[in-house]
Amino acid sequence: MTYVTGETIETVRSDIDSIKDLLVGIPIDCPYKLRSILDCHIPNSPTARAAVEIAYYQLMSGHYRTSLDSL
Repeated sequence: MTYVTGETIETVRSDIDSIKDLLVGIPIDCPYKLRSILDCHIPNSPTARAAVEIAYYQLMSGHYRTSLDSL
Protein backbone atom coordinates (compact mmCIF):
# COMPACT_ATOMS: atom_id res chain seq x y z
CA MET A 1 0.00 0.00 0.00
CA THR A 2 1.33 3.43 -0.94
CA TYR A 3 0.55 6.38 1.29
CA VAL A 4 0.13 10.10 0.53
CA THR A 5 3.89 10.63 0.55
CA GLY A 6 4.42 7.86 -2.02
CA GLU A 7 6.24 5.76 0.55
CA THR A 8 5.50 2.22 1.56
CA ILE A 9 6.44 0.35 4.71
CA GLU A 10 9.16 -1.40 2.71
CA THR A 11 10.70 1.85 1.39
CA VAL A 12 10.67 3.42 4.85
CA ARG A 13 12.39 0.37 6.35
CA SER A 14 14.91 0.37 3.54
CA ASP A 15 15.67 4.07 4.06
CA ILE A 16 16.16 3.60 7.79
CA ASP A 17 18.35 0.53 7.20
CA SER A 18 20.49 2.56 4.80
CA ILE A 19 21.45 5.06 7.51
CA LYS A 20 21.47 2.96 10.67
CA ASP A 21 25.26 2.53 10.71
CA LEU A 22 25.69 6.31 10.38
CA LEU A 23 23.53 6.89 13.44
CA VAL A 24 25.55 4.71 15.80
CA GLY A 25 27.75 6.82 18.05
CA ILE A 26 26.10 10.19 17.46
CA PRO A 27 26.19 12.08 20.76
CA ILE A 28 22.71 12.45 22.25
CA ASP A 29 23.23 16.19 22.60
CA CYS A 30 24.07 16.72 18.92
CA PRO A 31 20.78 17.05 17.00
CA TYR A 32 22.47 18.95 14.18
CA LYS A 33 24.57 15.94 13.23
CA LEU A 34 21.43 13.78 13.10
CA ARG A 35 19.65 16.33 10.95
CA SER A 36 22.65 16.54 8.62
CA ILE A 37 22.60 12.76 8.10
CA LEU A 38 18.86 12.81 7.42
CA ASP A 39 19.21 15.75 5.01
CA CYS A 40 22.05 14.13 3.08
CA HIS A 41 20.93 10.51 2.95
CA ILE A 42 17.12 10.41 3.04
CA PRO A 43 15.90 13.87 2.01
CA ASN A 44 12.81 12.58 0.21
CA SER A 45 11.54 10.20 2.85
CA PRO A 46 9.51 12.21 5.36
CA THR A 47 8.11 9.13 7.05
CA ALA A 48 11.54 7.59 7.67
CA ARG A 49 12.87 10.95 8.84
CA ALA A 50 9.97 11.33 11.26
CA ALA A 51 10.51 7.82 12.64
CA VAL A 52 14.20 8.51 13.28
CA GLU A 53 13.46 11.90 14.85
CA ILE A 54 10.77 10.42 17.13
CA ALA A 55 13.20 7.73 18.27
CA TYR A 56 15.88 10.38 18.85
CA TYR A 57 13.63 12.54 21.00
CA GLN A 58 12.48 9.49 22.94
CA LEU A 59 16.14 8.68 23.68
CA MET A 60 16.77 12.30 24.70
CA SER A 61 13.85 12.27 27.12
CA GLY A 62 15.23 9.13 28.74
CA HIS A 63 18.75 10.50 28.87
CA TYR A 64 17.68 13.76 30.48
CA ARG A 65 14.93 12.05 32.54
CA THR A 66 12.26 14.43 31.40
CA SER A 67 9.06 14.30 29.41
CA LEU A 68 9.07 14.76 25.65
CA ASP A 69 7.15 18.03 25.89
CA SER A 70 9.88 19.46 28.11
CA LEU A 71 12.59 19.06 25.48
